[in-house]
Amino acid sequence: MRCFLLAIIMIAGIMGTKAQRVNFGAEAGLSLSSMAIRHQGEQVKAGMTPGLKAGVIGDVRFNDMFSVQPGLYFNQKGYTDNGIKTTLPYAELPVNFQFRFPAWHGHFFTGGGPYAAYLLNDKNIAFENQHIENTISNVKPFDMGININGGYLLRGSAFIRANAGFGFMNLNGNGNTENALRNCSLSFTLGYMLSQ
Repeated sequence: MRCFLLAIIMIAGIMGTKAQRVNFGAEAGLSLSSMAIRHQGEQVKAGMTPGLKAGVIGDVRFNDMFSVQPGLYFNQKGYTDNGIKTTLPYAELPVNFQFRFPAWHGHFFTGGGPYAAYLLNDKNIAFENQHIENTISNVKPFDMGININGGYLLRGSAFIRANAGFGFMNLNGNGNTENALRNCSLSFTLGYMLSQ
């Protein structure tokens, strides 16, 4: 996590010297998330649960087609297990590499990049499946993964975005290749850039 943050600071410093323009914005919307659960070598089906995703972003633009977007979000992830919903509130820091293409009265955009996240509260994590609960005694607070996103930006600076996130970290505190927890999420957000 510290190495990830240091890399972001270094990249931001380099980008700041070469960027043509730096903009800021905010976005919020719906997050639909679940967990990829592996218990004793077998996949366990977990349902999706809705949550809130909201945060602020920067847009470091190098030209009309390419920019780098760091952000800081509150992202409610989680899962549903046998009808019981569990919400996992994360502070999430993504860095997306974005490409955009003019169309109609704005631009289509697409991109992706890594993210790092920290679980803000792990007190309400529970598994209805007793075997899984006995295997998982604690959940690791740090998560890292990758985001893929796309959307449409209006000339008036409003935008809509769909984002898919896939966690790489095994969040099972006692995990191994046979017992694993990994976040996966899909979000739909509306946002506004302060200047374009």
